[in-house]
Amino acid sequence: MDQQEKAQDYWSKAEQAIKESQELLPSKITGETPEQWSIRVHVQRVRGSWYREKGETPKAIEAYRQAFTRLEAAWKKLPNIDIDTEIPIPQYLPQKQPILSANAIENLHREFMALLAETGEDDSRIKESLKRHLLAELNFLMESGNWKDADRKTYDLIAFAGSTETGFEIENISCRDLSSIDRLWVERSDGTFGFSVQKIILDELASQRGHYDNDVILWEGFYEKIGWKEGEKWLDGKGIFNPAAAKRGHLPYLGYSWLQKQLLSLTATCRL
Repeated sequence: MDQQEKAQDYWSKAEQAIKESQELLPSKITGETPEQWSIRVHVQRVRGSWYREKGETPKAIEAYRQAFTRLEAAWKKLPNIDIDTEIPIPQYLPQKQPILSANAIENLHREFMALLAETGEDDSRIKESLKRHLLAELNFLMESGNWKDADRKTYDLIAFAGSTETGFEIENISCRDLSSIDRLWVERSDGTFGFSVQKIILDELASQRGHYDNDVILWEGFYEKIGWKEGEKWLDGKGIFNPAAAKRGHLPYLGYSWLQKQLLSLTATCRL
């Protein structure tokens, strides 16, 4: 910004580089070739970012829309994973091609949503797509046996599902969202993990099923039963990320906070 002539030169070079990149792409695209569509998604995202930095919002939105449409078309060519969740979970696209990483796909969605927010356009379709991507990544981590990162990804999913314009609201998480996350945990762990599994254990300790107020339930007893606490010793996040070795209900772990308690109450409300 303090060297306008040099900055303008960089802008011109960037524009020329994008133009030359597009000219190198084949005129026709074969949808069955993952590298071809993933390159086009990447190029359109770069174009959109460039237009956004220049302040040309309408052109930026159009470039991001092209990138998103191409990504959606690629997903539709692949069958959803074979788990009966309320939200259909697509294939994990980073497995199918080497160009778009999980972060690149996530950032494409978030950048596009931010642009739409600037103009007041509806972004619900983009939000649902990002939710499906995060669920696909969660499923991939579980199938890979990476339960520690799956636990972290669950927190990301909960945070996104409950996000609002001003922050986070537990009421923003639908039963459809929670049910889909929970079913992945239960199915992939053979019934060892899951919010609904934790709810069953909690109901054994509650004086009234589905009511988990601090004055009617001994939370420390629950934490000990699922392996978050041993006697007076708290694990403080040092969990056992192995369904074969962990206690039933040990994961997901969102800490001893109000969030875990609110999610378990929501599990009761949604009758999971």
